[in-house]
Amino acid sequence: MMTVFSLKILALICMLIDHIGAYLPDMPVQLRWIGRIAAPLFVFCLCEGVDHTSDERKYLLRLYAGSILMAVIQMTTGVRANIFRTLFAIAFNCVMIKNIRKGRSQYIRYYSLYLAWQLITVILFGWLYAVNNQAEIIRRLYPAIAGSVAFCEYGVPFIIFGIMIYLLKDNKKKLIYGYVIYVALFALLSLTKFTKTLTEPLIAASASPETLRYHINIAFFTVANSFRPGVAGGDGLHTQYQWMMIISLIPILMYNGKKGRSMKWFFYAFYVLHLLGLWYLGTILATA
Repeated sequence: MMTVFSLKILALICMLIDHIGAYLPDMPVQLRWIGRIAAPLFVFCLCEGVDHTSDERKYLLRLYAGSILMAVIQMTTGVRANIFRTLFAIAFNCVMIKNIRKGRSQYIRYYSLYLAWQLITVILFGWLYAVNNQAEIIRRLYPAIAGSVAFCEYGVPFIIFGIMIYLLKDNKKKLIYGYVIYVALFALLSLTKFTKTLTEPLIAASASPETLRYHINIAFFTVANSFRPGVAGGDGLHTQYQWMMIISLIPILMYNGKKGRSMKWFFYAFYVLHLLGLWYLGTILATA
């Protein structure tokens, strides 16, 4: 049986292996397969944290601050990952749902405003990114400051996954069904070109950039693209292996409902420092 702490340690080990494969040159793809176990475990632990935290605001603030810190690091290094942005979005949604479930009606209004804000910022940052020659500050830093899901790691589908985990985590049977169905749909969309075929012709058929139609299609494509799992189509073992996250369901089902040791700052610090260390080492090895 596993506590929250042991789930986090397992996730941390898998994440480290994954990032070794991502940042060091000539690493076998199998390292990335192992890494697919990490994110769902962190999400599950996050959902448990939302339910048991004594201060929701501080909990969200830590994730928000981490997301901005990582965005700054992304802007100044070759580090690509920023899971804090995705975790912040999941946690915010779960906090809203938690309070609505408790009958706090004002949170329905807060949540509605939050969802409207997300729609606006996804369209805005997507359009700005497209018309400003894909400026990285628009992709990395501005959405982090705005608390937007635009361009977040793993995309909107993973945020939906996190919300699903939160809603189903206390019923193992429903959790199994929901998890398996989600992974099956994700695999279908990522291993085929269904959504790509549906959305990309809208941009190709647009008139010149000076027309309103072009910018409307840019905005629509950005929203649609946020809901598709990355670049669609490819090999399920070498390019589109995210479906392997199904393995994470095994340790999640072994969770015993206990917190275990508390080392929250260790996990925050490890995430930042190991990414910087591996990126720096990878840069040295690539130029050696």
